[in-house]
Amino acid sequence: MSSEYDVIFAGGGTAACVTAGRLIATNPSLRILVVESGNHSRDVPSHVQPCRFIEHVADGSTTVTRHKSNRSKFLGGRSVVVFSGHSVGGGSAVNFMIYVRGAKSDYDDWARIENNGWSFEELLPLFKKLETYTPIAGRSTHGYQGPIQISAAGADLDLGTQFLDMAQKYDPMRPRVDDSNDFKTANACSLLYKYIDSVSGRRSDAASRYLHPHLDNPNLAILVKTRVKRVIVENGCAVGIEYVSNDVGGKVVTVKAKKLVVVSAGTFGSPSILERSGIGSSSILQKYGIPVVVDLPGVGENYQDHTKSVLACYAPDTKNTMDDVWMEPEASKTYLAEWEATGKGKIATNGIEAYMKLRPTEKELEVLGPEFERRWESFYRDQPDKPVGQIVLVAGLPKPGFKSPWKFITVAYDTLYPESIGSVHISDGQDTNAPLNFDAGLLSKYVLC
Repeated sequence: MSSEYDVIFAGGGTAACVTAGRLIATNPSLRILVVESGNHSRDVPSHVQPCRFIEHVADGSTTVTRHKSNRSKFLGGRSVVVFSGHSVGGGSAVNFMIYVRGAKSDYDDWARIENNGWSFEELLPLFKKLETYTPIAGRSTHGYQGPIQISAAGADLDLGTQFLDMAQKYDPMRPRVDDSNDFKTANACSLLYKYIDSVSGRRSDAASRYLHPHLDNPNLAILVKTRVKRVIVENGCAVGIEYVSNDVGGKVVTVKAKKLVVVSAGTFGSPSILERSGIGSSSILQKYGIPVVVDLPGVGENYQDHTKSVLACYAPDTKNTMDDVWMEPEASKTYLAEWEATGKGKIATNGIEAYMKLRPTEKELEVLGPEFERRWESFYRDQPDKPVGQIVLVAGLPKPGFKSPWKFITVAYDTLYPESIGSVHISDGQDTNAPLNFDAGLLSKYVLC
């Protein structure tokens, strides 16, 4: 390890992998350090084999961090646990690989509050640049030569098609489309595409597609199982970081940055690094004895997350599901040879087959009542590309450790654009392993989204 680099990334998740990979591809002589609290993900089966995504949320998993919120009166005095990625690649290396994009108006909303360069029309070339979209050719909002691979995955379990056929019979007013990720569709159903390489059958994540191709460059260093304590700021400029190993009582090490420090530790990591660095609300910094470098009250505020309900249903034995792979690890070995030879089969899919975006009808609006009507009128009505909720269909029951002689179909329901917000702050000024002061904010506003 060197004591000085050109650019240091404090956090090795999705954003860091993309940015560091692009920087070193453009200028291989740049000396770059990526500091990640988790472990490496390169060629680790649970990271590269799509069917094994459920292992990341299993008890004892080290590839995610479990953030336990404060107890909340809005949750009946309970707390919730929220997962975040804890390996090189961050969330992109452990998530469920569901390909979902935002709405055009989301990005135009950013531009309207003086974020120059962040409008939809300005970002669309980048959205296209990052992906190779294999399901459908010639679509104007998709890219076809980028590093991130989008596909229908390597196994067609047919349950997605059956689900959509039934949805059309039950709800003929909500159309079936071939692309629900065109930035404008907000009330339709479709097959679900995935962050999976259609040729190799491997997960397509930020680490494998952007960063790993440059690991043979000696100017790129990746330090794992290490937490950034703080950014060193001198005369108003970030000049380096302090880091410690994940072990309790680890030695504090300083490394300098000649050009830039990038704080890229995600929703939970970035606010804590900034606050330990003296950047945040002065009241919080002073509480923990941290000298104020920048009084920035917004740090750690406006945490937003969608709530999810999951319903598992019994499925006939004749249906093709992922239950044999998920419930019996030995069974997956029967599919391994096919995956290794062709990139196909159940190893090459997440089993998530269909997707629906939902906006309420006039009749449904009446049922939702006056609280939601206020939110509808102020936020949704004039932005028809914003869905209120979404539904995904899973061919099987993705519950780690669960065993049953039955087959299952699972349906997950999410609300989107929550009005309830929370916060993420430190609870200790020095200890990087201290639990966060995490207010999830769930259901703190009595509306349905």
